[in-house]
Amino acid sequence: MLFKSANSYLNKHRNAEGKIPLAAWIKERDKLMAEKKEISKSTMSLSERLRQIDRIRKRARESMPKQQPRRDNGWEMEH
Repeated sequence: MLFKSANSYLNKHRNAEGKIPLAAWIKERDKLMAEKKEISKSTMSLSERLRQIDRIRKRARESMPKQQPRRDNGWEMEH
C-alpha cells in the first residue's frame, strides 16, 4: 500500500521527460533548511529575551515591599 501511494505521488510530479525532478527538490529542500535555520535563530533570540524579562519581573517583585491592602475613602474594599 505504501509503495502504491509513493508511486502515485511520484508519477504526479514527473517532468515532461517523465523524470523525477530530484535536483529541483534538493535545491528547494536546501532553501527551506536555510530558512528554517534563520527562523530558529530569531526564535532562540526571542526566547532568551523572554527569559531575561521573566528574571527581571521576578527580581522586581521580590524587591518590592509588601503592600498593605488597598482602602477606598477609609473603608476596606471587599474582594
